[in-house]
Amino acid sequence: MGLSSGLGSPYGLLGAFVGFFPHQHVQLEIGGGYSTGFGPSVAALGRFGVNPGNNSFLALGLGLSTNFADYRYPDNCEYPDNGATASRCTPPGAPRYVEGSASALWLNVEVSEDVRVGGRVGGRLAAGAGFLLNPGAFPAAAGCPSEGVGQSPCDVGAARSRDELSWLLHVRIDLYYIIVRSSH
Repeated sequence: MGLSSGLGSPYGLLGAFVGFFPHQHVQLEIGGGYSTGFGPSVAALGRFGVNPGNNSFLALGLGLSTNFADYRYPDNCEYPDNGATASRCTPPGAPRYVEGSASALWLNVEVSEDVRVGGRVGGRLAAGAGFLLNPGAFPAAAGCPSEGVGQSPCDVGAARSRDELSWLLHVRIDLYYIIVRSSH
């Protein structure tokens, strides 16, 4: 069981997970957390260890995650250079806002390195990408005001209007403690 912190992570900005090793080369995890852009998250990940050892191993991972997002953003205005101020709204006038709730479903791929100390305490550095599988859950938008770093529901709406893929890079650090060890 462990704690996770990362940007764009399947477990959110801050999260927790429970995992087990059904085989020396295979690790399965479930967890959840909170993401600032898309709200609460739940994830399931599997990793295949490459050159697994007792104290360190490199792994390739694949998984699914979902976020439960509440959104509110303008759908009829352009924001040049991702600025905070709209330059043109269609029809002219004030921005028209769309709001609602949606569940973002992500396909996550990653590479990670685990290092264990004393056989029970471990740390992991992971980097990868998430690909949004259901961009249609978010209304299209002409543009988005700048909200800082990372994807937001509005960014997904803007990508939809341009027929672009919605994806993000992630990096995270996990710290964990092995409660039960199998005898592989």
